[in-house]
Amino acid sequence: MLRPTAADFASEEARVFQARAYIHLWPDLDFETVLRTLRERSASLVPIKPRFHPDVAPFLSRLPDEFAISERQRKIAELNAFRPPVPEE
Repeated sequence: MLRPTAADFASEEARVFQARAYIHLWPDLDFETVLRTLRERSASLVPIKPRFHPDVAPFLSRLPDEFAISERQRKIAELNAFRPPVPEE
């Protein structure tokens, strides 16, 4: 464990410690590449509030739970941007 609490895994300081640990265990890895990857993982976990289009919100609100936690926030952002086509009739 690199931080006092497990909930602190995604802070910048924790990610730097994690990158140093990776480099210590696998010296052939590049520190900046590992740190960038860890930062991208942290960014993918930042909560995004669902703001779905009202016409399809009941349906879309069920979809994020079908995705892995690592993909859920990105999928919510995609679904927030979705706008149903205008009916032609």
